[in-house]
Amino acid sequence: RSAAQDFSPQGIRVNSVLPGLTQTPMIESQPQSMLDALAKMSPTGKLGQPIDIARVAVWLCSPAAQWVNGQAIVADGGGLMH
Repeated sequence: RSAAQDFSPQGIRVNSVLPGLTQTPMIESQPQSMLDALAKMSPTGKLGQPIDIARVAVWLCSPAAQWVNGQAIVADGGGLMH
């Protein structure tokens, strides 16, 4: 938020994306039973996909998010609700 405040006068927005558990090569070595249990913890009943996180980042970079600044956007399929 400090960077957002510092760079705002130059028209630069600073935000961050906080991804939830996402199905990437890093977690693929885990037992399927563990991945299934983790997926059940999400209200969506599944793990996130890299495209889910990418879409949030693309939106933040778009004119549609021009009024969003200094925010930490949680993209976890609602997992933090538990």
